[in-house]
Amino acid sequence: MIVANQKVSEHVYYSEVRCRCDRRGRRLCDGGHIRREVLDLFELIRARCSERLGRDCPVQILSGVRCRLYNILVGGASKSQHICGMALDLKTPEGIGVEEFYSICEEEVGDGGLGRYDWGAHIDVCTDPPRRRWIG
Repeated sequence: MIVANQKVSEHVYYSEVRCRCDRRGRRLCDGGHIRREVLDLFELIRARCSERLGRDCPVQILSGVRCRLYNILVGGASKSQHICGMALDLKTPEGIGVEEFYSICEEEVGDGGLGRYDWGAHIDVCTDPPRRRWIG
């Protein structure tokens, strides 16, 4: 069993990617399972951002795994890749513009999914093909 303060990759703790379905102190699920491929993608994106800035560049994860119920509660797509632990919502890091962050993510995501949400200056990355792009 993975615990909240356990690292699941070099720069990511399980608490950052597990389902956030806590309601009134009760969990609705077991937290879910994040896929290795999406963690590897995150590390590539983070490294590229750090390279671009010439210094360590933390990238905040806004959302990772979602159980079906929590996905409905947050208005996620019915076939969201968050449900199977294959997607992350990432906040544009300080010092990098949204357009540049999107370009970095697009280069690294390859044949997966990539979405841009201007209202929150964040990018949704997904490792699951087919290649698709969207603006929300």
